[in-house]
Amino acid sequence: MSTLLYLVNVNNLLNGLAESGFGSMFMSICCGNPAYADDISLLALTPFYLQRMIDIVYQSCQHWNVSIHVENSSVAVFTKSRLHPSVNIFYGSLPMSQTDSFVHPGNHYSYNLKNKDRI
Repeated sequence: MSTLLYLVNVNNLLNGLAESGFGSMFMSICCGNPAYADDISLLALTPFYLQRMIDIVYQSCQHWNVSIHVENSSVAVFTKSRLHPSVNIFYGSLPMSQTDSFVHPGNHYSYNLKNKDRI
């Protein structure tokens, strides 16, 4: 039963994120919240849009009485610049850590978009 309830909750969350218009788009296709099992990424073009998406996740978790381990979550800013910009993103009142790279279902991503870092 818990698996079914999880899927219903996550499906509502993913639909809400897609309908918000804050996520990244490719032409008219929303690609701002790719998910694999219980691993969800949020992709936005600006820190403001990312914060709005995280606010949607926070409100959904509050509504369904679900907790997220913020210490296991992080923010990565992609740029072609050598400088790594710093952003302040919050989950509720808790600040989220920022990282230079991360792994999402087996793929390694780096903030500077260098191919050699993903091999």
